[in-house]
Amino acid sequence: MAKDLAVFTNLVDFERNVIGKSSEYLFPIKILKDATARLLCVKVTDTLSDEQREVARDFWSACAKPLLWQAFRYWDDSADEFRAGYLSSHGVFLNALGLVGQCLVGQYGTTEKISDLGTLNIKRDSEAFVGRCIDEVTGNMLTNATAIKLTAIKIL
Repeated sequence: MAKDLAVFTNLVDFERNVIGKSSEYLFPIKILKDATARLLCVKVTDTLSDEQREVARDFWSACAKPLLWQAFRYWDDSADEFRAGYLSSHGVFLNALGLVGQCLVGQYGTTEKISDLGTLNIKRDSEAFVGRCIDEVTGNMLTNATAIKLTAIKIL
């Protein structure tokens, strides 16, 4: 699905599980698989139904514009500069988005409300995410399950 979905064109590294500093990609495929599994409440190894694929396609497509995944290419920024400046390319944020989508589907039967993402400050220096996915002391990204849940709560 990541190969076919326009929002992920040239953004996904299909070979590595971690994005290197000089990489031209924003996401490793593993993170997208994990986040999609969270979104759909399935195991990463499960085969998705056509309906599940459609939910995932619609969800990730709706996330792309407000999270600036393709826009940065027009700013003369490298992928590394985007990753350093914005939360939306980090694994903890994508996994939190998966949880948000899961909650939206559970509560409303759709992920339509994800379009409100444009109101979030997704810059790396955003105070809104300090203590959630950004360590209060070091400023480093947090990647544990608590950080994912706290970030999802803030997004919701």
